Amino acid sequence: MSVKIEIELYPEHGAIDVQLADAMLALGFERKQPTLRQIAEAAHDAGFEVDVALNAKAAAEADATPKRERGQPSPGKSRRTKAEIAEDEAADAADAEARGGISTDPENRTDPENPEDSEADAEQDAADEAAEVAAERQPDAPLSIDDVKALATEYQARYGMAAVQEDGKLIFKEALGNPPEGNDFWRFSLVPTDQPTLKKLTATWQRAIDENPLKRERV
Repeated sequence: MSVKIEIELYPEHGAIDVQLADAMLALGFERKQPTLRQIAEAAHDAGFEVDVALNAKAAAEADATPKRERGQPSPGKSRRTKAEIAEDEAADAADAEARGGISTDPENRTDPENPEDSEADAEQDAADEAAEVAAERQPDAPLSIDDVKALATEYQARYGMAAVQEDGKLIFKEALGNPPEGNDFWRFSLVPTDQPTLKKLTATWQRAIDENPLKRERV
């Protein structure tokens, strides 16, 4: 039994060799370049004198390159890349598995033998975050629409973008009633800026964050 495979290549779609390589890769064939070791061994077998200074230089440069610490960005950078975050999470997961499934990350504490402890940890984390927000807010300072936006951002950070978009309309309506005539839902630009209104609105948002009445899962 034989299988016939035809590959159609079109010059107008780009370089032919690239199209062919992509097609072969899709079929499970990967074209690999020989390594420096393979090249050096082939040259040595052919009777040529091989200079290994290149490997020594590359090793020296690799040793001299500053190493990134787990959880920290690369030296000279202010934030980790997505690849670095994924690398750190994979390393944390490996450490957790080696320790029997207990993560050392305080933001992701899990114990498969004591799930109730994990739930308590999550509640404590939420309480700690709420306390931090309350500590940063000055009680004597008048509220502004920026305080409402900050709480909406906190809700998004805790429950996700889709949750804040769907639940925000309900939270506004619970605090302020129906939106002004001609509007389907409340917007920040429509909110009155008097203190009683802002106090009621911020309290409703804070209660939604702390009590999660809409039963959203944390992200």
